[in-house]
Amino acid sequence: VAGRFSPSDTTDIDTANSFTPSTTVKVINFNRTLIVNPVKGTHFTVAGLPANLNLVFHKINNNIWFWLNGKADNHANANDTTFTVTIDKSIYENPPASNDEILGRVQTFHLDFKD
Repeated sequence: VAGRFSPSDTTDIDTANSFTPSTTVKVINFNRTLIVNPVKGTHFTVAGLPANLNLVFHKINNNIWFWLNGKADNHANANDTTFTVTIDKSIYENPPASNDEILGRVQTFHLDFKD
């Protein structure tokens, strides 16, 4: 779960952090109210995706559903990699004072290509 602002919370993530390219959809659950229309590149960023893969997302309530679209240039098993989704405080209706207060702010996912 992204968005916990208290160190007393015990779980930061509510999703399995592994991708197998297909119709896999992942969900990042937030425990605070999100703005109406988050924008990739402003309210969260994605880093480390292979060339020609794009992260597509859809906000449903206080969850961001996302999946990968496209075909990686290099997609052999040897090209397995990781990518990150980083949440910015501006994604919340009532943001914390700093990004450092968001537990689980950076989510790392493993991308496993099927050969």
